[in-house]
Amino acid sequence: MTVSSSDQNIRFPLGLVPLIVFFVGMLLLVAAFEHPLAVVLGYWQKEEYSHAYLLPPIAALIAWHRLIEKRVEPEPSWWGLTLLVAGLLLLAIGELSTFDVIALYGFIVALMGLCATIFGFAILKVMLPGFICLFFAVPLPQLIFVALSAQMQLISSSLGVMVLDGLGVPVYQEGNVIDLGGIQLQVADACSGLRYLFPLMSFAFIVAYLYCAATWKRLIIFLSSVPLTIGMNSLRIALIGVTVDKWGIAMAQGVLHEMEGWTIFLLCALMLMAEVYLLRRIGKPGEFRLHYLSLPQKMRFSARSIVGAPAMAALTLAMVMGLVANTGALSKRAVTIPPHASLSGFPIVIADWEGRLAPLEKSMLAALNLTDYWSADYVSSKEAGSVNLYIAYYQRQDLNNSIHSPSNCVPAGGWQVVESATYAVNRIGNRPPLHVTRMLIKRGGSSAIIYYWFNERGRDITNQYAAKWYLLIDAITMNRSDGSLVRLVTPVGPSESAAAADARLSHFLNAATPSFDSYL
Repeated sequence: MTVSSSDQNIRFPLGLVPLIVFFVGMLLLVAAFEHPLAVVLGYWQKEEYSHAYLLPPIAALIAWHRLIEKRVEPEPSWWGLTLLVAGLLLLAIGELSTFDVIALYGFIVALMGLCATIFGFAILKVMLPGFICLFFAVPLPQLIFVALSAQMQLISSSLGVMVLDGLGVPVYQEGNVIDLGGIQLQVADACSGLRYLFPLMSFAFIVAYLYCAATWKRLIIFLSSVPLTIGMNSLRIALIGVTVDKWGIAMAQGVLHEMEGWTIFLLCALMLMAEVYLLRRIGKPGEFRLHYLSLPQKMRFSARSIVGAPAMAALTLAMVMGLVANTGALSKRAVTIPPHASLSGFPIVIADWEGRLAPLEKSMLAALNLTDYWSADYVSSKEAGSVNLYIAYYQRQDLNNSIHSPSNCVPAGGWQVVESATYAVNRIGNRPPLHVTRMLIKRGGSSAIIYYWFNERGRDITNQYAAKWYLLIDAITMNRSDGSLVRLVTPVGPSESAAAADARLSHFLNAATPSFDSYL
């Protein structure tokens, strides 16, 4: 539907006073959600989410134009408070469990509840596309992000190798490593295609919404952003392979490499628009509501005031939560910190294992922001390889300070996770088996095996989301958020089997178990 300029001059029945109340309520919610909103700004600095700065103003324009176009009568609803309370509950859950994504979703839900309470569910329905647009600005949970990145690396690498093979370029693939003979290319996280996928999906959603046509056409536009990104990223990898094969490794580095990335994204956007052009030639062409991306002209508000009891209740609730958040009742609350032996006293000699300290770099310590840690490399005359032991302890965890899972950090270091599963380590004596997460990782010609688990207030946990769940429960029932990560790493030698490396880790873990009992 296209709105003429004369339509835009018509007063729609949202009084200026209720709009002021809504914006005041929105500012109060921003104050209440200040902590998670500050966290999301950090995500927006990354290339995968740098487009997110554009989404709130675009969402506001879409909602604004729809209000003018539909001119729905406001009917304030007490039921909107349920959404508002749900959003505030998600804030509390996100803060206590250190799960920032939940808190950010809570902010959007709370905004929707504020809208429904002040204006009614009919107007919320009109503004819903704008609210949906905001969800694209929320980052994916890190575990899903890492898993998706790994899968896209592998798919893009495989398709890129197929293209290279079709062009007659001698090539061999092992995981996300492309061997061109004298040169090996590793498809790193930055080349997975996620830095194109997230912006392109957001762009595709906006295009699909603005395109007033059959639903199936709009779904195709949005869903096609995924295969389009993967396909174009695969072509990019193939192009790099061809140029590196002809002119050397410099073609895969520096400014030229970055320019290839921007070029591929622009080509993705152009191909998406070409897809829209083709769809318009099938059946009814439809039309674009491009005026949704511009400010409405000569829009006037009616003088009618409809601020009722539900609106005032919503404003009061938002004000209370804003005040509570600013006192640090959630993010800076006083927690119970149990006695904990300093890890500096952890044994450097454990049975037949002799250790050497391996301190972390200052930049890494600043990023981890932990309370205490131990890092040492242990060797034994009975074993062929070394074992690195790393213990990270946090006396309290929140959105800014929480345990970093190796499943997230290892791929960020350029390692490929070949295998990842829960593994039971048999222990000597009458001790039950210890369940750990076991990962087989590779980078270039090097391989290693990692065991890790979370020690959370007396529990040994292998899954980071289970750890967040117990963190939430214990924060409520025990007022505690302390916890530790234990990670063991050993290299797999060139002529060594993974089973031998597993036996080495098991040997060390059993020797170190009495020390773990004293320091965890």
